[in-house]
Amino acid sequence: MKTILFLLTICISATGFSQASVTAIASVTILKTLSVTKEPDMNFAEVTVDETSGTVMRSSNSSRTTSGGASLSSQGTRTFPAASFKITGAEGAYSISVPEEIFLSNGSRTLRMNNFTHNSKGILEDGAETVLIGATLYFNGMQEPGTYKNSSDLRVMVQYR
Repeated sequence: MKTILFLLTICISATGFSQASVTAIASVTILKTLSVTKEPDMNFAEVTVDETSGTVMRSSNSSRTTSGGASLSSQGTRTFPAASFKITGAEGAYSISVPEEIFLSNGSRTLRMNNFTHNSKGILEDGAETVLIGATLYFNGMQEPGTYKNSSDLRVMVQYR
């Protein structure tokens, strides 16, 4: 009986003190903050519009095409750039968001702009990329003359992927 009690005590003691442990390392990598700087604003051109509605499409490579009653004016030697944004941050992948639609106004008159495009590769090589933004601008027939501008809704958002 003493032998059984002795063996039972050893077994209970052995299982009661069986332990294991491991140490883990916690880490974090802090990336350089993404920033977006506006370079030139988007300028579609000087446009004439006849009695037919039309469009001016500005591609993200700065080319422009017209349809319907919209025509590009050939006055002067001014350049009309696509919107340009310089994105800087840590090297790697990022995503870009542009609006679905905005409106340009001249008093109570408005123009609709949508079909936004961009030439982003979605990768910051050497920590920077310049992105050009294009869109399509829609005119009514006999659109009132004047300068039409958006207020603040042409926002470009970027984030790391």
